[in-house]
Order: sequence, then C-alpha cells, then structure tokens
Amino acid sequence: MKKKLITILVLSMFIILLGSSFLVKSEKNSSSTTLPSYFSWRDKDGIDYVTDIRSQGPFASCESFAITAAIEAMVQIKVGYPFGCDLSEAHLFFNSNGSQLEWGTFPESDLRYLQKYGIPDEACFPYPKQKMLYPPNTSLPGWENRTVKITNWSYLPSNNITAIKNALITKCPVPTYLHFDEDCRIYKNGIYKHIWGKSVAVHLRTIVGYNDDPGYWICKNSWGKAWGDNGWFKIKYGECSIEELPIYIEEVYGTFPIVYVDDDNTIGPWNGTKENPYQTIKDGITHAYEKWAVYVKNGTYYENIVINKTIQLDGENNTNTIIDGSHNGDVIRIENAPGTKIS
Repeated sequence: MKKKLITILVLSMFIILLGSSFLVKSEKNSSSTTLPSYFSWRDKDGIDYVTDIRSQGPFASCESFAITAAIEAMVQIKVGYPFGCDLSEAHLFFNSNGSQLEWGTFPESDLRYLQKYGIPDEACFPYPKQKMLYPPNTSLPGWENRTVKITNWSYLPSNNITAIKNALITKCPVPTYLHFDEDCRIYKNGIYKHIWGKSVAVHLRTIVGYNDDPGYWICKNSWGKAWGDNGWFKIKYGECSIEELPIYIEEVYGTFPIVYVDDDNTIGPWNGTKENPYQTIKDGITHAYEKWAVYVKNGTYYENIVINKTIQLDGENNTNTIIDGSHNGDVIRIENAPGTKIS
C-alpha cells in the first residue's frame, strides 16, 4: 500500500541540491466471529504504519530488530502518520545484552532495558557493518535525552491465535519467536508452510497482520529486501511454533524523532513538541536531529529555508500548508543533506 502523503505547497520555489522475570498476559479468548477476517498495520485505512525492511547482518540481533520494528510502528501510530521513524537497533542490542556475537541476546533483556532506559534514534548509534563488539558508550553523548521507552510488556497466552489478533487490532505489531527451518532460506513469496529440512535456529520476527482466507500471519523480517517477498513473508497459522511466545508491548512514550512547527504559536513556549511547537520552519529544522521529521502545521510561512541535515519535511496538507519565499531567492535550498525528503 502507498504511504499516506503529507504535502507542502511551496510558492515561487527553486529547490537546489548542493551536494526481571516476565509477565504472562492473560486475556479472555474472544470469539473469532467478533474479529475482522483481515487486518494489517501495512494497510490500516489505506495507511502503512510499519517502517521499512532492514537487515540485521552481520549480527545475531533478530530480537532487537523485531522489537524495534514493533516500537517504531507504535510511535507512528501514536503520532498519527508514518513519518519514517528510525530507532537504533544497535544501541538496544549492544546495551541490553548483545555481548554474544554468534547467538545474540534475549527479548526479556531488550524489553527490560526499554522500560528502564529506552531506545534513542538511529543517528545516536547507526547500525554497524563490521562484526565486532561495540562498548555501550558507542552511542552519542546525550542519547539519554532522545529515547523512546515502553511502559510494560508481557507474553501473550501461548498458542492462542485470537489473543494475537486482539493484540494486533487493539494495540500494535507483535514480535514473536519461530523455529527457522532449512526450507525457509529459499522462501520467495506465497504462504510459507514447512515442507522439508530441520530446524536450524530460533528466530524473532514481527507479526504486523493476518488474513483468515486461507489463514496466515503477515510478518516483517530483518534479513533485508533480498530475502522473501522484498523482506516480508506470510506464514500459515500454527507453523514453526510461531504462536508459542508472542510479545505484547503495552505503550510507548518519551522523545519521538519528530519536531512540530506551527506559526500560530506566537507567544510560546517553544520546544518542538506537539503541545509547544516552534513558530518557524527554520527553528524546527535547527532543533531537529539527523533523520528526524519536521511536521509543519497549516499556515503560510514567509521563509527562505536552508536544509543542511538529512530530515523529512512534512506539511499538514497540500492546500493550507504554504511556504512563501516572497520571490526573495530560493525558497528551499538543500545543502549536503542526502536523503532529505519533502512532502
């Protein structure tokens, strides 16, 4: 599905590119007849709230990737639109218990760490490609002020399809274990069902939806887009013990990687939150970190803007969010900010 588009109308514009023990959550097993036959966070009312496919290589960090995928989606759901939330799997992996390079960490360690310390944005600790141990102080100084935390977590009832569906519909994607079998290596598309080969590993993936016709989970993997269906896969209900240890994350809070701007906030205070947005786009960009989003509320902004860091600049809509440079040179100039998006 297409991402929801948030558009800025730019007048007279020339854009120049310059270069503890865990809990087990008990829920009543609601009748499946009360649930929709199909649901997916990739297509919730036409909007895809799930972040892009990534690759965990060269580390055995599937737990960190699967849990981070769920948290990123939760942040975007809470914000109200998919703004490209990108949190640091490396920080979570190496700080929670990622000292075993060959077999990784435990989801309980990741989740307890998220409750106590949280996870910062990707720019604080970009995911490394060289296989080696990275000390906890690898993250940028001040990362503690840029974290998303969780309130609580639990395991859902084991082998309860309805409980997973309820968690998906009422809250967010569900990280879960499964047994990775040999024939899973060559999966390309369709609905996976184990046919041959033995289980070679236990792997954590993220359930983002389901379809009762004919009965499968929609899952996000962390092996890059070259594997499976561009990194995604469907797996039949009951296969590979996928419903045995599903994880329910209750709520997210903290510093989300997005800054708000509203020209109606003329008297302050100004700190870039939704409650206290900056008054100008320039201030929003100045206070945003690399790879953050700057969300501009409706209004006419008489500014000439220089974007000198990689950000995503989003307007509330394409009719009433206007940047007017008053014919005073370039309205938006992008300097040394590869990957910057304006929509």
